[in-house]
Parts: sequence; structure tokens; C-alpha cells
Amino acid sequence: MLERQILPSRLAAELGVSHTTIGRWIQGTDLPSTGSCRKIARYSGTPVARVLALAGHLPLEDIEETDRQVSVSLSR
Repeated sequence: MLERQILPSRLAAELGVSHTTIGRWIQGTDLPSTGSCRKIARYSGTPVARVLALAGHLPLEDIEETDRQVSVSLSR
């Protein structure tokens, strides 16, 4: 997956949140809501479950196991 380089103010505009909110997410003083996670996933092209896990809404271990299962299935 390619990482996008984007200014926090631009990301805030794209997601419909304030630049202050983005700053709190970056600093770890607040987490994105599940709705914001969905917007982040859509914007970044990242699976929703992965964004939800990275934001602490789902156990990351479950997502990593799913990724392993998909990799095994694709390699057959």
C-alpha cells in the first residue's frame, strides 16, 4: 500500500472535521469515531477493518489473522 503525504488541514477538509480534531488524533489525545474511521478508509483506500483496528475499535490481532488467512488463500 502506498502512503499518501497530506497536510493535516487538507485531511481535515477531506474528512469534514476540524484541523484541531486531526491534531488530537495525531497526538493520541483523541481517537477517530467509527464514522471517521470509515471516511479515513475510503479516502486512503485502506480496508475499514484495518482502520478501525488501528484506532482501537477492533482488536488488531483479529485483523492480522484475517490478513494471514487471505494471504494463504491467494497463494494457492
